[in-house]
Amino acid sequence: MTRLHIRFQGVFEERVRRKDELLEISSPTLGRIYGRQFLQAIWADSGKMCSGVSVLVNGRSREWEASLYDGDEVLFLTPLGGFHG
Repeated sequence: MTRLHIRFQGVFEERVRRKDELLEISSPTLGRIYGRQFLQAIWADSGKMCSGVSVLVNGRSREWEASLYDGDEVLFLTPLGGFHG
């Protein structure tokens, strides 16, 4: 099992209705856990991550496909103001 600390800011916090949580999962597929609205906030119609969306793993910017490891902290955030996802 992979234990992750997931944190949300901006539109992500609104969509999942929480600031953070601890997850223990066998396959870190965050989109499946948080559902359609969560995915819509991340992905543009082009299939690319929306501009202004950041995913940080342990404080560093990472690609969506990056591997996650036990104990990682994942932060989903959007810039203050101006984002429409």
